[in-house]
Amino acid sequence: MEQYTTPKTDVNEIEILHDFYTYQLAKENDKKELKLTISKPNFIRLLKRLNFCKYYINGQTASYIYIKNNRAVPVSDDIIFSELTAYIKNLPDRKITVNLDKETVIDFTITPERIIDALINNSGNLSNKVTFYFLNFISNLEFQCDLLDTKFFYFNNCVVKLHKGSEITTLDYSDLSKKVWENNIINRDFTYSKRKGDFEQFFEKITGYDSERKKSLMSMMGYLLHNYFNYDLFAIYLTDVNADFTERAGGTGKGILYKALREMLNRDIQKNRIFVRIDGDSFDKKNERRYSDVDVDTQVVCIDDIKKNSRPDTFITDITEGVSVRKMYADSFYQNVKFLITTNFAPDFNNASDRRRAKIFELSNYYSDKLRPSDEFKKWFFGVDWDSAEWNEFYSFMINCSNEYIQKGVTEASDINFSERSIFDNTCDDFVFWINAQIADVSTSATEKMFVKDDFYRNYMEKYSDTLNVYKKPKNKFFEWVRVYCRKKAFPYSEFRSTDDEFYFFPTSDTMKKCLEQRNKKC
Repeated sequence: MEQYTTPKTDVNEIEILHDFYTYQLAKENDKKELKLTISKPNFIRLLKRLNFCKYYINGQTASYIYIKNNRAVPVSDDIIFSELTAYIKNLPDRKITVNLDKETVIDFTITPERIIDALINNSGNLSNKVTFYFLNFISNLEFQCDLLDTKFFYFNNCVVKLHKGSEITTLDYSDLSKKVWENNIINRDFTYSKRKGDFEQFFEKITGYDSERKKSLMSMMGYLLHNYFNYDLFAIYLTDVNADFTERAGGTGKGILYKALREMLNRDIQKNRIFVRIDGDSFDKKNERRYSDVDVDTQVVCIDDIKKNSRPDTFITDITEGVSVRKMYADSFYQNVKFLITTNFAPDFNNASDRRRAKIFELSNYYSDKLRPSDEFKKWFFGVDWDSAEWNEFYSFMINCSNEYIQKGVTEASDINFSERSIFDNTCDDFVFWINAQIADVSTSATEKMFVKDDFYRNYMEKYSDTLNVYKKPKNKFFEWVRVYCRKKAFPYSEFRSTDDEFYFFPTSDTMKKCLEQRNKKC
Protein backbone atom coordinates (compact mmCIF):
# COMPACT_ATOMS: atom_id res chain seq x y z
CA MET A 1 0.00 0.00 0.00
CA GLU A 2 1.17 3.55 -0.62
CA GLN A 3 2.19 5.76 2.30
CA TYR A 4 -0.12 8.38 3.71
CA THR A 5 1.24 11.92 3.60
CA THR A 6 1.66 13.89 6.81
CA PRO A 7 -1.41 16.13 7.21
CA LYS A 8 -1.32 19.85 7.98
CA THR A 9 -0.99 20.95 11.59
CA ASP A 10 -3.68 23.64 11.73
CA VAL A 11 -5.56 23.15 15.02
CA ASN A 12 -9.01 22.97 13.42
CA GLU A 13 -7.82 20.53 10.80
CA ILE A 14 -6.22 18.37 13.48
CA GLU A 15 -9.52 18.23 15.36
CA ILE A 16 -11.29 17.07 12.20
CA LEU A 17 -8.68 14.38 11.56
CA HIS A 18 -9.10 13.07 15.10
CA ASP A 19 -12.90 13.04 15.09
CA PHE A 20 -13.29 9.26 14.91
CA TYR A 21 -12.77 8.56 18.62
CA THR A 22 -13.89 9.99 21.95
CA TYR A 23 -11.95 10.39 25.18
CA GLN A 24 -12.67 10.54 28.88
CA LEU A 25 -10.74 10.56 32.10
CA ALA A 26 -10.50 7.29 33.97
CA LYS A 27 -8.88 6.55 37.26
CA GLU A 28 -6.20 3.89 37.21
CA ASN A 29 -3.91 3.21 40.17
CA ASP A 30 -5.01 6.45 41.86
CA LYS A 31 -3.95 8.33 38.76
CA LYS A 32 -6.11 10.10 36.19
CA GLU A 33 -5.56 8.65 32.72
CA LEU A 34 -7.12 9.50 29.39
CA LYS A 35 -9.14 6.65 27.90
CA LEU A 36 -9.86 6.60 24.16
CA THR A 37 -12.91 4.86 22.70
CA ILE A 38 -13.79 4.17 19.06
CA SER A 39 -17.52 3.62 18.60
CA LYS A 40 -18.99 1.69 15.67
CA PRO A 41 -20.58 4.76 14.02
CA ASN A 42 -17.28 6.63 14.22
CA PHE A 43 -15.43 3.57 12.94
CA ILE A 44 -17.77 3.37 9.92
CA ARG A 45 -17.26 7.07 9.19
CA LEU A 46 -13.51 6.57 9.25
CA LEU A 47 -13.74 3.61 6.87
CA LYS A 48 -15.80 5.72 4.46
CA ARG A 49 -13.20 8.49 4.67
CA LEU A 50 -10.52 6.00 3.66
CA ASN A 51 -12.56 4.75 0.66
CA PHE A 52 -13.84 1.47 2.02
CA CYS A 53 -17.16 0.74 0.32
CA LYS A 54 -19.69 -1.90 -0.70
CA TYR A 55 -19.87 -3.06 -4.29
CA TYR A 56 -22.03 -5.69 -5.99
CA ILE A 57 -20.20 -8.07 -8.34
CA ASN A 58 -22.35 -8.94 -11.37
CA GLY A 59 -25.14 -6.96 -9.71
CA GLN A 60 -25.77 -9.77 -7.22
CA THR A 61 -22.94 -10.74 -4.88
CA ALA A 62 -22.02 -8.12 -2.26
CA SER A 63 -18.31 -7.43 -2.01
CA TYR A 64 -16.64 -5.06 0.41
CA ILE A 65 -13.68 -3.33 -1.15
CA TYR A 66 -11.06 -0.71 -0.45
CA ILE A 67 -10.06 1.78 -3.16
CA LYS A 68 -6.72 3.54 -3.27
CA ASN A 69 -4.83 4.99 -6.23
CA ASN A 70 -7.27 3.30 -8.64
CA ARG A 71 -6.77 -0.12 -7.01
CA ALA A 72 -9.74 -2.05 -5.65
CA VAL A 73 -8.83 -4.46 -2.86
CA PRO A 74 -11.31 -6.97 -1.35
CA VAL A 75 -11.86 -6.18 2.32
CA SER A 76 -10.39 -8.37 5.02
CA ASP A 77 -9.49 -7.72 8.65
CA ASP A 78 -5.84 -7.59 7.67
CA ILE A 79 -6.47 -4.94 5.02
CA ILE A 80 -8.69 -2.85 7.30
CA PHE A 81 -6.34 -2.67 10.24
CA SER A 82 -3.24 -2.38 8.08
CA GLU A 83 -4.67 0.68 6.34
CA LEU A 84 -6.03 2.20 9.53
CA THR A 85 -2.68 1.75 11.24
CA ALA A 86 -0.88 3.39 8.30
CA TYR A 87 -3.34 6.29 8.38
CA ILE A 88 -3.14 6.80 12.14
CA LYS A 89 0.67 6.66 12.21
CA ASN A 90 0.77 9.73 9.99
CA LEU A 91 -1.66 11.78 12.08
CA PRO A 92 -0.20 14.78 13.94
CA ASP A 93 -0.29 14.75 17.74
CA ARG A 94 -3.45 16.21 19.22
CA LYS A 95 -3.13 18.39 22.31
CA ILE A 96 -6.16 18.64 24.58
CA THR A 97 -6.90 20.32 27.91
CA VAL A 98 -9.26 18.80 30.46
CA ASN A 99 -10.72 20.90 33.29
CA LEU A 100 -11.30 18.81 36.41
CA ASP A 101 -12.56 21.75 38.41
CA LYS A 102 -12.06 25.49 38.57
CA GLU A 103 -8.52 25.11 39.80
CA THR A 104 -7.32 21.87 38.21
CA VAL A 105 -6.42 21.72 34.54
CA ILE A 106 -4.67 18.75 32.95
CA ASP A 107 -2.98 18.83 29.54
CA PHE A 108 -2.77 15.65 27.47
CA THR A 109 -1.09 14.79 24.20
CA ILE A 110 -2.85 12.16 22.11
CA THR A 111 -0.22 10.51 19.96
CA PRO A 112 -0.76 8.06 17.09
CA GLU A 113 0.55 5.30 19.32
CA ARG A 114 -2.22 5.91 21.88
CA ILE A 115 -4.88 5.83 19.14
CA ILE A 116 -3.48 2.56 17.77
CA ASP A 117 -3.66 1.09 21.28
CA ALA A 118 -7.33 2.10 21.40
CA LEU A 119 -7.90 0.53 18.00
CA ILE A 120 -6.37 -2.72 19.23
CA ASN A 121 -8.52 -2.70 22.36
CA ASN A 122 -11.70 -2.13 20.33
CA SER A 123 -10.88 -4.28 17.28
CA GLY A 124 -12.92 -7.33 18.31
CA ASN A 125 -16.06 -5.23 18.52
CA LEU A 126 -15.53 -3.23 15.34
CA SER A 127 -14.76 -5.69 12.54
CA ASN A 128 -17.77 -7.78 11.54
CA LYS A 129 -20.30 -8.13 8.72
CA VAL A 130 -22.83 -5.89 10.44
CA THR A 131 -20.30 -3.06 10.49
CA PHE A 132 -19.45 -3.54 6.81
CA TYR A 133 -23.13 -3.50 5.89
CA PHE A 134 -23.29 0.23 6.66
CA LEU A 135 -20.48 1.17 4.27
CA ASN A 136 -21.38 3.26 1.25
CA PHE A 137 -22.82 1.31 -1.66
CA ILE A 138 -21.17 2.28 -4.96
CA SER A 139 -22.95 1.22 -8.13
CA ASN A 140 -21.04 3.13 -10.79
CA LEU A 141 -17.53 1.74 -10.36
CA GLU A 142 -15.88 1.01 -13.69
CA PHE A 143 -13.01 -1.46 -13.83
CA GLN A 144 -10.15 -1.53 -16.28
CA CYS A 145 -10.49 -4.35 -18.78
CA ASP A 146 -8.88 -5.68 -21.92
CA LEU A 147 -10.38 -4.65 -25.25
CA LEU A 148 -10.29 -6.29 -28.66
CA ASP A 149 -7.10 -4.46 -29.60
CA THR A 150 -5.78 -3.57 -26.13
CA LYS A 151 -4.18 -5.55 -23.32
CA PHE A 152 -3.09 -4.44 -19.82
CA PHE A 153 -0.67 -6.02 -17.38
CA TYR A 154 -0.70 -4.76 -13.80
CA PHE A 155 2.29 -4.83 -11.47
CA ASN A 156 2.83 -3.32 -8.03
CA ASN A 157 4.75 -0.34 -9.41
CA CYS A 158 3.28 0.20 -12.88
CA VAL A 159 0.81 -0.77 -15.60
CA VAL A 160 1.94 -2.09 -18.99
CA LYS A 161 -0.33 -1.30 -21.93
CA LEU A 162 -0.35 -3.07 -25.30
CA HIS A 163 -2.32 -1.65 -28.21
CA LYS A 164 -2.54 -2.76 -31.81
CA GLY A 165 -0.35 -0.61 -34.02
CA SER A 166 1.47 0.95 -31.05
CA GLU A 167 4.60 0.37 -29.04
CA ILE A 168 4.49 -1.17 -25.57
CA THR A 169 3.96 1.62 -23.01
CA THR A 170 4.25 1.86 -19.22
CA LEU A 171 1.71 3.83 -17.15
CA ASP A 172 1.20 4.85 -13.54
CA TYR A 173 -2.02 3.79 -11.81
CA SER A 174 -2.98 7.45 -11.55
CA ASP A 175 -2.99 7.57 -15.38
CA LEU A 176 -5.88 5.10 -15.53
CA SER A 177 -9.45 6.30 -15.87
CA LYS A 178 -10.89 3.16 -14.26
CA LYS A 179 -10.18 0.94 -11.26
CA VAL A 180 -8.11 -2.26 -11.16
CA TRP A 181 -8.93 -5.30 -9.06
CA GLU A 182 -6.06 -6.24 -6.79
CA ASN A 183 -6.48 -9.89 -7.87
CA ASN A 184 -5.35 -8.80 -11.33
CA ILE A 185 -2.14 -7.20 -10.07
CA ILE A 186 1.02 -9.30 -10.28
CA ASN A 187 2.58 -9.02 -6.84
CA ARG A 188 6.01 -7.83 -8.00
CA ASP A 189 7.68 -4.67 -9.26
CA PHE A 190 8.48 -4.72 -12.96
CA THR A 191 11.09 -3.19 -15.24
CA TYR A 192 11.08 -4.12 -18.93
CA SER A 193 14.07 -6.19 -20.03
CA LYS A 194 15.30 -6.91 -23.55
CA ARG A 195 17.66 -9.62 -22.33
CA LYS A 196 16.83 -13.21 -23.31
CA GLY A 197 16.24 -15.05 -20.03
CA ASP A 198 16.11 -18.73 -19.16
CA PHE A 199 12.40 -19.02 -19.91
CA GLU A 200 12.74 -17.64 -23.44
CA GLN A 201 15.66 -19.99 -24.07
CA PHE A 202 13.47 -22.87 -22.87
CA PHE A 203 10.73 -21.59 -25.19
CA GLU A 204 13.05 -21.68 -28.18
CA LYS A 205 14.07 -25.27 -27.44
CA ILE A 206 10.48 -26.56 -27.22
CA THR A 207 9.69 -24.85 -30.54
CA GLY A 208 12.63 -26.53 -32.25
CA TYR A 209 14.64 -23.32 -32.72
CA ASP A 210 12.17 -22.45 -35.48
CA SER A 211 11.38 -18.71 -35.42
CA GLU A 212 7.97 -19.16 -37.05
CA ARG A 213 6.93 -21.89 -34.64
CA LYS A 214 8.19 -19.74 -31.76
CA LYS A 215 5.97 -16.85 -32.91
CA SER A 216 3.03 -19.23 -33.31
CA LEU A 217 3.27 -20.53 -29.74
CA MET A 218 3.87 -16.99 -28.47
CA SER A 219 0.64 -15.87 -30.14
CA MET A 220 -1.27 -18.75 -28.53
CA MET A 221 0.06 -17.85 -25.09
CA GLY A 222 -0.93 -14.24 -25.82
CA TYR A 223 -4.45 -15.33 -26.75
CA LEU A 224 -4.85 -17.11 -23.41
CA LEU A 225 -3.55 -14.06 -21.52
CA HIS A 226 -5.99 -11.74 -23.30
CA ASN A 227 -8.96 -11.21 -20.98
CA TYR A 228 -11.46 -10.59 -23.78
CA PHE A 229 -14.22 -12.91 -24.99
CA ASN A 230 -16.40 -11.10 -27.56
CA TYR A 231 -15.09 -12.99 -30.56
CA ASP A 232 -14.90 -16.57 -31.80
CA LEU A 233 -13.24 -18.59 -29.06
CA PHE A 234 -11.24 -21.79 -29.36
CA ALA A 235 -9.16 -24.11 -27.23
CA ILE A 236 -5.38 -24.28 -27.37
CA TYR A 237 -4.16 -27.89 -27.48
CA LEU A 238 -0.57 -28.57 -26.45
CA THR A 239 0.78 -31.96 -27.43
CA ASP A 240 4.11 -33.56 -28.36
CA VAL A 241 5.84 -34.19 -31.68
CA ASN A 242 6.77 -37.76 -30.65
CA ALA A 243 8.15 -39.30 -33.80
CA ASP A 244 7.75 -42.71 -32.13
CA PHE A 245 3.97 -43.08 -32.23
CA THR A 246 3.97 -46.08 -29.92
CA GLU A 247 5.37 -44.13 -26.94
CA ARG A 248 3.70 -41.41 -24.88
CA ALA A 249 6.32 -40.34 -22.36
CA GLY A 250 5.41 -36.65 -21.97
CA GLY A 251 7.84 -34.40 -20.13
CA THR A 252 8.32 -32.07 -23.10
CA GLY A 253 7.52 -28.85 -21.23
CA LYS A 254 3.74 -28.55 -21.32
CA GLY A 255 3.59 -28.28 -17.52
CA ILE A 256 6.03 -25.35 -17.47
CA LEU A 257 3.91 -23.51 -20.04
CA TYR A 258 0.73 -23.74 -17.98
CA LYS A 259 2.66 -22.73 -14.87
CA ALA A 260 3.91 -19.68 -16.77
CA LEU A 261 0.30 -18.67 -17.43
CA ARG A 262 -0.55 -19.27 -13.78
CA GLU A 263 2.30 -16.96 -12.72
CA MET A 264 0.99 -14.23 -15.02
CA LEU A 265 -2.67 -14.53 -14.00
CA ASN A 266 -2.83 -15.53 -10.33
CA ARG A 267 -1.65 -12.99 -7.77
CA ASP A 268 -1.54 -15.84 -5.28
CA ILE A 269 -0.65 -19.04 -7.15
CA GLN A 270 -1.81 -21.12 -4.20
CA LYS A 271 -5.43 -20.01 -4.72
CA ASN A 272 -5.77 -20.64 -8.48
CA ARG A 273 -8.69 -18.29 -9.10
CA ILE A 274 -7.99 -16.59 -12.43
CA PHE A 275 -6.03 -19.51 -13.84
CA VAL A 276 -7.65 -22.80 -12.84
CA ARG A 277 -6.04 -26.19 -13.43
CA ILE A 278 -8.21 -29.31 -13.59
CA ASP A 279 -6.66 -32.77 -13.60
CA GLY A 280 -7.56 -34.36 -16.93
CA ASP A 281 -7.48 -37.85 -15.48
CA SER A 282 -10.33 -37.04 -13.10
CA PHE A 283 -12.28 -34.77 -15.48
CA ASP A 284 -15.74 -36.20 -16.07
CA LYS A 285 -18.09 -34.41 -18.46
CA LYS A 286 -21.06 -36.02 -16.69
CA ASN A 287 -20.14 -34.48 -13.36
CA GLU A 288 -22.17 -31.29 -12.96
CA ARG A 289 -19.52 -29.91 -10.56
CA ARG A 290 -16.60 -30.54 -12.89
CA TYR A 291 -15.94 -26.78 -13.01
CA SER A 292 -16.52 -26.10 -9.31
CA ASP A 293 -13.08 -24.48 -8.96
CA VAL A 294 -14.02 -21.81 -11.49
CA ASP A 295 -14.95 -18.42 -10.00
CA VAL A 296 -16.47 -15.15 -11.22
CA ASP A 297 -13.02 -13.81 -12.17
CA THR A 298 -11.61 -16.99 -13.74
CA GLN A 299 -10.09 -16.36 -17.16
CA VAL A 300 -8.31 -19.58 -18.18
CA VAL A 301 -9.17 -23.22 -17.47
CA CYS A 302 -6.41 -25.75 -18.07
CA ILE A 303 -7.49 -29.37 -18.53
CA ASP A 304 -4.13 -30.95 -17.86
CA ASP A 305 -3.27 -34.28 -19.47
CA ILE A 306 -6.69 -35.32 -20.78
CA LYS A 307 -7.47 -39.00 -21.11
CA LYS A 308 -6.84 -40.89 -24.30
CA ASN A 309 -9.92 -40.97 -26.57
CA SER A 310 -11.36 -37.82 -24.96
CA ARG A 311 -13.67 -36.33 -27.56
CA PRO A 312 -12.99 -32.71 -28.60
CA ASP A 313 -16.74 -32.04 -28.88
CA THR A 314 -16.89 -32.47 -25.09
CA PHE A 315 -15.69 -28.89 -24.79
CA ILE A 316 -17.43 -27.20 -27.74
CA THR A 317 -20.37 -25.78 -25.78
CA ASP A 318 -18.13 -24.82 -22.85
CA ILE A 319 -15.83 -22.93 -25.23
CA THR A 320 -18.58 -21.08 -27.09
CA GLU A 321 -21.22 -20.53 -24.40
CA GLY A 322 -19.20 -20.53 -21.16
CA VAL A 323 -18.87 -23.14 -18.45
CA SER A 324 -21.67 -23.92 -16.02
CA VAL A 325 -20.30 -23.53 -12.50
CA ARG A 326 -22.03 -25.38 -9.69
CA LYS A 327 -20.59 -25.06 -6.21
CA MET A 328 -21.78 -26.59 -2.98
CA TYR A 329 -24.50 -24.51 -1.26
CA ALA A 330 -24.36 -21.74 -3.88
CA ASP A 331 -26.33 -20.65 -6.93
CA SER A 332 -24.93 -21.84 -10.26
CA PHE A 333 -23.67 -19.36 -12.86
CA TYR A 334 -22.02 -19.28 -16.28
CA GLN A 335 -18.48 -18.01 -16.77
CA ASN A 336 -16.72 -17.32 -20.06
CA VAL A 337 -13.24 -18.81 -20.00
CA LYS A 338 -10.48 -19.72 -22.42
CA PHE A 339 -9.31 -23.32 -22.57
CA LEU A 340 -5.81 -24.72 -22.51
CA ILE A 341 -5.80 -28.50 -22.99
CA THR A 342 -2.63 -30.54 -22.65
CA THR A 343 -2.37 -34.10 -23.88
CA ASN A 344 0.18 -36.80 -24.61
CA PHE A 345 -2.15 -38.11 -27.30
CA ALA A 346 -3.62 -36.73 -30.53
CA PRO A 347 -7.41 -36.21 -30.30
CA ASP A 348 -9.51 -37.00 -33.35
CA PHE A 349 -11.09 -33.81 -34.71
CA ASN A 350 -13.48 -35.66 -36.96
CA ASN A 351 -15.59 -32.74 -38.17
CA ALA A 352 -15.12 -29.13 -39.22
CA SER A 353 -16.82 -27.72 -36.11
CA ASP A 354 -14.43 -29.54 -33.78
CA ARG A 355 -11.39 -28.47 -35.76
CA ARG A 356 -12.51 -24.84 -36.01
CA ARG A 357 -12.64 -24.62 -32.22
CA ALA A 358 -9.08 -25.85 -31.73
CA LYS A 359 -5.56 -24.55 -32.30
CA ILE A 360 -2.98 -27.29 -31.99
CA PHE A 361 0.70 -26.93 -31.22
CA GLU A 362 3.21 -29.78 -31.15
CA LEU A 363 6.14 -29.28 -28.80
CA SER A 364 9.51 -30.60 -29.87
CA ASN A 365 10.96 -33.61 -28.08
CA TYR A 366 14.04 -31.66 -26.90
CA TYR A 367 13.03 -32.35 -23.28
CA SER A 368 11.97 -35.69 -21.87
CA ASP A 369 12.16 -37.68 -18.67
CA LYS A 370 15.90 -38.04 -19.41
CA LEU A 371 16.55 -34.30 -19.80
CA ARG A 372 14.41 -31.88 -17.83
CA PRO A 373 14.67 -28.08 -17.92
CA SER A 374 15.88 -28.12 -14.30
CA ASP A 375 18.75 -30.40 -15.37
CA GLU A 376 19.82 -27.98 -18.07
CA PHE A 377 19.29 -24.66 -16.32
CA LYS A 378 20.33 -25.93 -12.87
CA LYS A 379 17.30 -24.32 -11.21
CA TRP A 380 13.54 -24.63 -10.95
CA PHE A 381 11.51 -22.17 -13.01
CA PHE A 382 9.39 -19.70 -11.00
CA GLY A 383 11.06 -20.74 -7.75
CA VAL A 384 13.25 -19.22 -5.07
CA ASP A 385 16.25 -19.60 -7.37
CA TRP A 386 15.01 -16.76 -9.57
CA ASP A 387 16.17 -13.24 -8.71
CA SER A 388 14.42 -10.00 -9.73
CA ALA A 389 16.35 -9.84 -13.02
CA GLU A 390 15.14 -13.30 -14.06
CA TRP A 391 11.56 -12.45 -13.12
CA ASN A 392 11.75 -9.28 -15.21
CA GLU A 393 13.10 -11.28 -18.16
CA PHE A 394 10.23 -13.76 -17.80
CA TYR A 395 7.54 -11.06 -17.49
CA SER A 396 9.02 -9.16 -20.45
CA PHE A 397 8.89 -12.24 -22.66
CA MET A 398 5.31 -13.07 -21.67
CA ILE A 399 4.34 -9.46 -22.41
CA ASN A 400 5.99 -9.92 -25.81
CA CYS A 401 3.83 -13.03 -26.30
CA SER A 402 0.73 -10.94 -25.67
CA ASN A 403 1.98 -8.25 -28.01
CA GLU A 404 2.51 -10.86 -30.73
CA TYR A 405 -1.15 -11.81 -30.36
CA ILE A 406 -2.45 -8.23 -30.15
CA GLN A 407 -0.57 -7.23 -33.30
CA LYS A 408 -1.16 -10.34 -35.45
CA GLY A 409 -3.70 -12.63 -33.79
CA VAL A 410 -3.08 -16.36 -33.44
CA THR A 411 -0.83 -17.80 -36.12
CA GLU A 412 -1.02 -21.58 -36.54
CA ALA A 413 2.06 -23.71 -36.97
CA SER A 414 2.18 -26.40 -39.63
CA ASP A 415 1.42 -30.00 -38.71
CA ILE A 416 4.51 -32.11 -37.98
CA ASN A 417 3.33 -35.51 -36.79
CA PHE A 418 -0.12 -34.74 -35.42
CA SER A 419 -2.18 -36.32 -38.20
CA GLU A 420 -0.07 -39.47 -38.21
CA ARG A 421 -0.19 -39.70 -34.42
CA SER A 422 -3.94 -39.15 -34.48
CA ILE A 423 -4.33 -42.26 -36.65
CA PHE A 424 -2.42 -44.39 -34.15
CA ASP A 425 -4.10 -42.85 -31.10
CA ASN A 426 -7.63 -43.28 -32.45
CA THR A 427 -7.25 -46.73 -33.98
CA CYS A 428 -4.52 -49.19 -32.98
CA ASP A 429 -0.97 -49.95 -34.08
CA ASP A 430 -1.77 -53.31 -35.68
CA PHE A 431 -4.56 -51.79 -37.74
CA VAL A 432 -2.34 -48.97 -39.07
CA PHE A 433 0.42 -51.34 -40.16
CA TRP A 434 -2.15 -53.70 -41.73
CA ILE A 435 -4.05 -51.08 -43.74
CA ASN A 436 -0.83 -49.44 -44.93
CA ALA A 437 0.07 -52.76 -46.52
CA GLN A 438 -3.43 -53.23 -48.00
CA ILE A 439 -3.44 -49.97 -49.95
CA ALA A 440 0.28 -49.42 -50.48
CA ASP A 441 -0.15 -49.84 -54.23
CA VAL A 442 -2.84 -47.14 -54.51
CA SER A 443 -1.78 -44.62 -51.87
CA THR A 444 1.18 -43.50 -53.97
CA SER A 445 -0.62 -43.46 -57.32
CA ALA A 446 -3.99 -42.25 -55.96
CA THR A 447 -5.88 -44.67 -58.20
CA GLU A 448 -9.26 -46.13 -57.31
CA LYS A 449 -9.36 -49.36 -55.35
CA MET A 450 -12.52 -51.08 -54.15
CA PHE A 451 -12.97 -53.62 -51.35
CA VAL A 452 -16.05 -55.62 -50.47
CA LYS A 453 -16.62 -54.60 -46.89
CA ASP A 454 -17.18 -58.11 -45.51
CA ASP A 455 -14.03 -59.42 -47.19
CA PHE A 456 -12.00 -56.43 -46.06
CA TYR A 457 -13.15 -56.87 -42.47
CA ARG A 458 -12.66 -60.65 -42.54
CA ASN A 459 -9.08 -60.33 -43.79
CA TYR A 460 -8.21 -58.09 -40.87
CA MET A 461 -9.94 -60.28 -38.27
CA GLU A 462 -8.04 -63.37 -39.45
CA LYS A 463 -4.81 -61.78 -38.18
CA TYR A 464 -5.80 -59.26 -35.51
CA SER A 465 -9.15 -60.27 -34.05
CA ASP A 466 -7.95 -59.52 -30.50
CA THR A 467 -7.82 -55.77 -31.23
CA LEU A 468 -11.55 -55.63 -32.05
CA ASN A 469 -13.11 -58.32 -29.89
CA VAL A 470 -13.13 -55.92 -26.92
CA TYR A 471 -15.81 -53.83 -28.66
CA LYS A 472 -19.54 -54.62 -28.67
CA LYS A 473 -19.77 -54.02 -32.43
CA PRO A 474 -16.33 -54.91 -33.81
CA LYS A 475 -17.27 -54.46 -37.47
CA ASN A 476 -18.62 -50.96 -36.87
CA LYS A 477 -15.45 -50.10 -34.96
CA PHE A 478 -13.29 -51.47 -37.78
CA PHE A 479 -14.87 -49.21 -40.39
CA GLU A 480 -14.77 -46.29 -37.99
CA TRP A 481 -11.00 -46.85 -37.93
CA VAL A 482 -10.91 -47.02 -41.73
CA ARG A 483 -12.68 -43.65 -41.99
CA VAL A 484 -10.35 -42.09 -39.38
CA TYR A 485 -7.39 -43.37 -41.39
CA CYS A 486 -8.72 -41.84 -44.62
CA ARG A 487 -9.52 -38.48 -43.02
CA LYS A 488 -6.12 -38.15 -41.38
CA LYS A 489 -4.32 -39.23 -44.54
CA ALA A 490 -6.56 -36.94 -46.61
CA PHE A 491 -7.43 -39.94 -48.79
CA PRO A 492 -10.78 -39.57 -50.60
CA TYR A 493 -13.19 -42.44 -49.97
CA SER A 494 -16.77 -43.48 -50.73
CA GLU A 495 -19.11 -46.19 -49.55
CA PHE A 496 -21.80 -47.85 -51.64
CA ARG A 497 -24.53 -50.13 -50.29
CA SER A 498 -25.45 -53.03 -52.55
CA THR A 499 -25.60 -56.82 -52.44
CA ASP A 500 -21.89 -56.60 -51.71
CA ASP A 501 -21.29 -53.41 -49.71
CA GLU A 502 -18.35 -51.66 -51.26
CA PHE A 503 -15.68 -49.35 -49.88
CA TYR A 504 -13.65 -47.24 -52.32
CA PHE A 505 -10.26 -45.64 -51.78
CA PHE A 506 -9.53 -42.77 -54.19
CA PRO A 507 -12.90 -43.12 -55.96
CA THR A 508 -13.22 -41.85 -59.53
CA SER A 509 -15.73 -39.14 -60.39
CA ASP A 510 -18.15 -41.77 -61.69
CA THR A 511 -17.95 -43.70 -58.41
CA MET A 512 -18.45 -40.51 -56.39
CA LYS A 513 -21.51 -39.69 -58.52
CA LYS A 514 -22.96 -43.16 -57.99
CA CYS A 515 -22.52 -42.95 -54.21
CA LEU A 516 -23.98 -39.46 -54.12
CA GLU A 517 -27.06 -40.50 -56.08
CA GLN A 518 -27.65 -43.40 -53.70
CA ARG A 519 -27.32 -41.05 -50.69
CA ASN A 520 -29.79 -38.59 -52.23
CA LYS A 521 -32.35 -41.33 -52.80
CA LYS A 522 -32.25 -42.19 -49.10
CA CYS A 523 -32.92 -38.58 -48.20
